[in-house]
Amino acid sequence: MFTSLKNLLPSTLNRFGMGRQARAALICEHYRTHAPTLIHPNVLAHTFPKYYRNQALTVGVENAAWAHLVAQKKVALMKQLRSDFPDLVIERVTTQLASEEEKQTLFKKKH
Repeated sequence: MFTSLKNLLPSTLNRFGMGRQARAALICEHYRTHAPTLIHPNVLAHTFPKYYRNQALTVGVENAAWAHLVAQKKVALMKQLRSDFPDLVIERVTTQLASEEEKQTLFKKKH
């Protein structure tokens, strides 16, 4: 029987004091790979996972209109995250407007 890397990696990194960062990276990567099953690709093109901390995933958005569309899927996102990460407490999904620098880096040429 195989142990999932998703389960093995954080426990190994915990031994080196890096477990919290590993969990945050896994949750952000989960948004990148699983959000397309819940959120329309046109909306996803204007979002990105910013960070996971204090039991919340924060999704960066280009503007308030995209934040509203992500907010409509918060419950489904949390349900999926809780299902895929049962050992973590995930209390909420929040949105945050992207900084001007993030907009230049992440959203240029996507329009």
